[in-house]
Amino acid sequence: MFISMMRTRGKGIALALLLLAVFACNLPSGQAGEQLATGVPPEIATSVAQTAQAILQGTQAATAVAAAPTDTAVPQAPTEAPTSAPSDTPVPSVPATPTWTPSPTPLPCNWAQFVADVTYPDGTAVEAGTTFVKTWRLKNVGSCAWTTGYTLIFDHGDRMGAPVDVDFPHTVAPGDTVDLSVELTAPGTAGTYKGHFRLRSDTGEVFGIGADHLGAFWVEVQVMAPSPTPPPTSATMTVTLNRNAANSGTIYQDYSDTIGGTVLAGDTVSDLQARGYLTYDLSSIHGTVLEAHLNLTCSQMRNPLTDLQGIWLAQVEFALPLRPLHYDLPGTAITLLTAPLPATVDVTAQVQADLAAGDPYFQVRMHPKALDDDGQADYLQCTNTTLTITYQP
Repeated sequence: MFISMMRTRGKGIALALLLLAVFACNLPSGQAGEQLATGVPPEIATSVAQTAQAILQGTQAATAVAAAPTDTAVPQAPTEAPTSAPSDTPVPSVPATPTWTPSPTPLPCNWAQFVADVTYPDGTAVEAGTTFVKTWRLKNVGSCAWTTGYTLIFDHGDRMGAPVDVDFPHTVAPGDTVDLSVELTAPGTAGTYKGHFRLRSDTGEVFGIGADHLGAFWVEVQVMAPSPTPPPTSATMTVTLNRNAANSGTIYQDYSDTIGGTVLAGDTVSDLQARGYLTYDLSSIHGTVLEAHLNLTCSQMRNPLTDLQGIWLAQVEFALPLRPLHYDLPGTAITLLTAPLPATVDVTAQVQADLAAGDPYFQVRMHPKALDDDGQADYLQCTNTTLTITYQP
């Protein structure tokens, strides 16, 4: 492009010089010499210069037009769409999964748990026709207290002479245990017998043990044919034992006592329970015990056998001497004394068991089945009760 421009400029100058020569030739000779001597007249020079400039400018313009770039679009590199700047909109947070904590299942109001067979565990042998006292230990695992309005009831199976119901001996708070007893009679025919029992609340709700708090607990005994009583021989001896006074007496609910003195069973004017203890020394008995009976030489103050729902006679075991803390000893029920008071109670099996185990003492306790809270004393006084034993040396 630069060479083309130079060529165009050269042509313009040449043309200007040619015009100048033409004008010079057409001038009069005098004038021409004058002009040649002094130079080109100003007006002509000016005209020539203007003409040459116009030609040059036109040439430059044409050259500029020719040299101007065309409008052909130059391909552009593709560009990426602008990425918008991240906005300030907060990202919603994912809520934490809550931890599920199970709510505690409320306890049923009435619910029992079997703890132990206090007497006559399953399969115990019992002689046909004999009377025995079955005792269970139960725990209150419900949310309601068991009052003395609650009862032990026969549910199904072998009744064995069970009463319709047996009242609770005292109130049992939730979490506490109670020993419940029922007097039964073994059937007259040998075999296995099983009776089921449950509980009934003071509102009539029947309940029991197990996960559904409706299960029954039971007594199961193996009834044996009665053994023949050996005929008495000339060698049979009968002895009557008085109580061991130093280890007999009364212990009260507040742990006061009359040990070595009067034997009472009932309640006091302060509505405290009184428990009477009797100890008999068996060390003089050498041989096979055939019979043993307690002779209940007792007097009554008011109505303990009715107002207190009877007096329990139970076997206990304690190391001598008798002390106030023995008030809380567990016992094995022998029978419930009710009106009319029997003259004697058969304790043959208990005395035989003690002698077979080498125990030189037979010990019993008497205590009321319930308290009447009437502010008056009701009791049995059995200080002179004796033990008669018939045995074969």
